[in-house]
Amino acid sequence: MKNPSNLTREELVEITTGMVRILYGWEHPDGSWTYAADKEWCGGDVCEAAASLLDRFGLVPQVEGDGERMDNQ
Repeated sequence: MKNPSNLTREELVEITTGMVRILYGWEHPDGSWTYAADKEWCGGDVCEAAASLLDRFGLVPQVEGDGERMDNQ
């Protein structure tokens, strides 16, 4: 698993933008996005989308249980 502190600025922007879209974004048929402050969430769907987003950037542990250290070094 990558250490989040080693991500580039561009990767952090993509992750943050992705999370905002997951939580508040509304995608239109033409592929554009707008903010929807009243977007309804389904907890499972939000968690699955967030996990998928983090996986794209190598931020998902590969070891079961508590096998990988988490630190900012």
